[in-house]
Amino acid sequence: MPVQDLSFEAIIFIPKPSEMSEKGYLDGFITALKNIQKSLPLLEFKKFISISSTRVFGSNQKGKLTENDLAIPNDFRGNIIKEYESMLIDYFKDNLIILRFSGLYDTSSDKLPFNRLHRNNAAKIIDFFISKPKSGSNTNIIHCSEDKEVEGSSKCISNIKLKKLGFTFDD
Repeated sequence: MPVQDLSFEAIIFIPKPSEMSEKGYLDGFITALKNIQKSLPLLEFKKFISISSTRVFGSNQKGKLTENDLAIPNDFRGNIIKEYESMLIDYFKDNLIILRFSGLYDTSSDKLPFNRLHRNNAAKIIDFFISKPKSGSNTNIIHCSEDKEVEGSSKCISNIKLKKLGFTFDD
């Protein structure tokens, strides 16, 4: 029987809470990641692309926030996602790309989040990082948010790093 090739260019992990409670977030982020991590020694891959959230920044953090700013969450959701990111970094090191999405919306959304990312752009960003050669561990966290005028009294997620890497948004 021939040996099956279990090598991949990229693995994409999109966690989802099982419910909006603390338990649901722990199940969707921490437990799910532990389960994925246990199965990966059987596979070869160049990149592990994981979706995260700008929720790691607390509502008390104001102004332009970049990937270099310390995440200081102020609720259980943000704390669990921050722990999830730390686990990702420990598990996957240089093979890792964390895409921190802002609030997702689509054309039928009634209410738009202040920091936002259209679902089509989210898919385009994932595809961009599947296709883009991995370039060292300096790029393993990338904010994915549409352009926003910086307001000192609001949390404004910067997309400068994403754009410097060559990504362009659809209008």
